[in-house]
Amino acid sequence: MAGAWHFATFLMWPVLATALAYGLATMALRVFGARRTLEQTDDDLTRHGIFSGATGSGKTTGMLNQLRRFCKRGFGSVWLGLDRNDCKKAYAIAKQEGMRVRWVDPTQSGAPAYNLLHQITHTEGEIEQLASEFLSVLRQVNGIAWGPKLAQAVEEATISLLERGQEVTPADVAASLEASGEDNAASKVRRLLTTASMRRFLGTPGDFTFSAQPGEVLIICLDLGDLGPDRASMLAQVCASGMFRSGLLHQPGGTLLAFFMDEWQMYAGQKHPLMLEQLRRHGVTVQAAMQHMHQADARLQAAIRQVGSLLLYQLEPADAKFWAELLQIDYRRLANLPVHMRLARERVHGRIRVEWQH
Repeated sequence: MAGAWHFATFLMWPVLATALAYGLATMALRVFGARRTLEQTDDDLTRHGIFSGATGSGKTTGMLNQLRRFCKRGFGSVWLGLDRNDCKKAYAIAKQEGMRVRWVDPTQSGAPAYNLLHQITHTEGEIEQLASEFLSVLRQVNGIAWGPKLAQAVEEATISLLERGQEVTPADVAASLEASGEDNAASKVRRLLTTASMRRFLGTPGDFTFSAQPGEVLIICLDLGDLGPDRASMLAQVCASGMFRSGLLHQPGGTLLAFFMDEWQMYAGQKHPLMLEQLRRHGVTVQAAMQHMHQADARLQAAIRQVGSLLLYQLEPADAKFWAELLQIDYRRLANLPVHMRLARERVHGRIRVEWQH
């Protein structure tokens, strides 16, 4: 009897040892993984970050944690969100870390006016850039292919008004096009001004910019429930364009500025690859959460391949296939990610490091 007991105990030792090793490894991963995250340097935070995962996988929570890290260092941040509850969480984090917070909701009467055509430098180069950006936003908002004649009509009307040196709004461009008989082109511009809140936010003069000073967080709340998917997506496209312009005006070598964009797949446009390519040179980092990556524009996919920090959560099968091919790892490892784990890929000193994190 005693011999049988000793023999059974002998057989159990490998199982016990394995369980102990697994427990120690898990504890070490949580302790040292958290320590590594908290000890990120300012240079680490300058890398653009993509948080990819299915609905409810934790990507927005991961981005909120990243916002806290920026707040702890007092870096200015802009949060563009399409869910009011997540925007409130971002607000709470910023307040907890002692940041000044500005809250902008276009559906509220006190929201500042953002003029897509507001001039800052009043130079010829700025006029051409504003007209080009305005046309790009209109194309994206209207979601259809534009012929060269229609595009030329909008661009020429915009430049003609801007060259007068006075404040010009989208409503002014629409009125000018209507006066010259370009009713089709005018209707494309009017789509930005379909509701009272949109006319107030986008159709009136204003010098509001999508930027944040050190120690400040700007929260842009475009709640899907209040606005509906179409208007929320449209306004997000406009705001993202404004963020890009503000980022290009940010002084490189100064304090880091961060742009957080949630549900990016709903409003990622033609200019967003340029955003990823150019903003880091200006001391601006982009942190974006998205899904349906496999449906993104090929140019955006190519730009995301170069992003420094990539965090993957539970993925839809098509997205798992996309990322598996990009990272050159077994598709099954991504298709079956548990809720409590994520895959992190970081570009460190020119080399790519891939690791699993709890």
